Amino acid sequence: MPAAKHDITVDQGATFKLFLEYQTKGSTGINLDEYGAQFQVRRYSSTDNLLLDILGDTIGGNVFGGGSTGYFSLGNGVQGTGGMTLNSGPTGQYGQNGGIYIQVDANTMKNLPEGRHFYNFELIKDDEIYRILQGRFEVIPEIVR
Repeated sequence: MPAAKHDITVDQGATFKLFLEYQTKGSTGINLDEYGAQFQVRRYSSTDNLLLDILGDTIGGNVFGGGSTGYFSLGNGVQGTGGMTLNSGPTGQYGQNGGIYIQVDANTMKNLPEGRHFYNFELIKDDEIYRILQGRFEVIPEIVR
């Protein structure tokens, strides 16, 4: 089954928070205890350069951005504050099956270039990867500096 599509609009230089619920067709949260997750943003779908790389599991996660250049290659990003927590509630606390909480600090977000980019969100279990969400990731430029 193809991934669901959802476009995300964010403000450059502002803290980014997103809460999702991964559910069955019957609206029951799916237990994500055995999963890892990755959320990547790229300027173009064909480029190797990343703008944002967010990792997570049920314990928490990490976020990497491009620093002052805005771009980076996998494994060479600048670590920010935040990340992703699976089986989380809407404020980041663990304990809600299917809950996915993502947070990226304002400093990492200020270095994202303005414009329309692309993202994928994937869940990982053992050797299997499930792309569950994808779309455009639009960054609205910051005016206050």
